[in-house]
Amino acid sequence: MIFFLLLTLLLSACSPTQKPVKQDKTDLDSIQTEIIKTKIVETEPKEEPLRYWYIYSNGNHKQPSDSLGWYRSDYEKSLALYNDVDNLSKTVHNIGLHVSIFKLENEKFAFVIDSTTKIYKFIEGNYKQIISTNSAFAFGTNVKIEQKRLNLDKFKDVLVEIPSGGMGGSEFLFLFYNPTTKSFDYDYETELRNIEFDIKKQKVVSHYQWSKATFVLENNKSNLLFKI
Repeated sequence: MIFFLLLTLLLSACSPTQKPVKQDKTDLDSIQTEIIKTKIVETEPKEEPLRYWYIYSNGNHKQPSDSLGWYRSDYEKSLALYNDVDNLSKTVHNIGLHVSIFKLENEKFAFVIDSTTKIYKFIEGNYKQIISTNSAFAFGTNVKIEQKRLNLDKFKDVLVEIPSGGMGGSEFLFLFYNPTTKSFDYDYETELRNIEFDIKKQKVVSHYQWSKATFVLENNKSNLLFKI
């Protein structure tokens, strides 16, 4: 009997009854607020810093000749850095990027060529994308953008040559200036490779490997090329 009494007292001493601690509601609200703030900070995307990319002459990586300020993930934001520039042509070979800005018929356009080709027009103080194609920049090559009359009207158009860097030769984009819209008319089917262009006859011959195709501009006025 005495043994059981001592055991009961021993167990009571090892497991004392504790009164629940009352948590202040103000403290709970503060803790929840801090947790929410922490989650917001953790999930907010970090703003990409502006980077200046060195420009080397093709084949020479010893000394950079220039640089290009560019945000890799925001092209409109990058082009905004050059809102006051009317003429620009820069190629960053080590990241595969070409950027051109020029004026045509008093309108300003920008070309950004990397894994795709994106064409922008300067509208009301900002660049707006108007055309996008799958034509890609090839490392170690140089993009060529020419202003010339392609369809024999009185307005200059744009012919873009994008070398593939391999056996495929170059891809050409025909961009016809439309004086009504003050922008470009473009047909994706006019992305041709390795062309011979006779402007007077309005005839384009495209060569690819062992095949070729011939196109013409109908009545010298059409904005599209028609295969014959």
